[in-house]
Amino acid sequence: METSCPSMLYRLLVDEFLDEVPPNEWRRDGKCLDWPAPENATFERIVGAILVQNANWRNNASKAVENLKKMGILEPSKIVETPPTLLKEAIKPAGFTDRKLKTLYEVSKLMISLRLDSLDDPSLRRRLLSVNGIGPETSDTILLYAFNRPVIPVSKYAKRILERFCNIHLKNYLEWQTYIQESIPRDVETYKTFHALLTEFGLKFCTDKPKCNLCPIRADCRYTMKKPMNR
Repeated sequence: METSCPSMLYRLLVDEFLDEVPPNEWRRDGKCLDWPAPENATFERIVGAILVQNANWRNNASKAVENLKKMGILEPSKIVETPPTLLKEAIKPAGFTDRKLKTLYEVSKLMISLRLDSLDDPSLRRRLLSVNGIGPETSDTILLYAFNRPVIPVSKYAKRILERFCNIHLKNYLEWQTYIQESIPRDVETYKTFHALLTEFGLKFCTDKPKCNLCPIRADCRYTMKKPMNR
């Protein structure tokens, strides 16, 4: 399998699209996504990764996180002590409150019982996947953004953009992740940047119905050119 395409896509997005991303979403020192939380706020980033599932960050999930902060309960010990009715009301903007409520309780108990940052990458991922409501994408988002581990999450935007741009179709999450990681340097900041750019690009241009006529990288896109990539 040809693996240079994700690398080319990364370079094009950095060159052609980086400046179009809202400034408050980026640290200009290194041009890396700054997860909407203070430095070292591991738990806040874990909560954010859970609440953003099937939700828009800016309009929904971030409001739920702010509610938790205003209530002063954005800590594992305080989450587990908060009655379900109050917690459900706080996270209501993020949607799917019953499922996310259970996940928040479970991950909070896990954080209390175990020093997750002491685990190696595979062990930490297994622990996260053992939590009801945390799947591969969320676990890898937590690994990357909360624990700064070199693991790239594969979002629906990543798959959609790569399918079109590289004219490639893979079977499952692991194949997609391997395909990306074999092409991109194994670096936390690079992974954060690429993941964030793919998300923003998928929201703005490479939507379900792609806006190819507006796309800044259409000249290099195999979906636009309607020809297969060389193998």
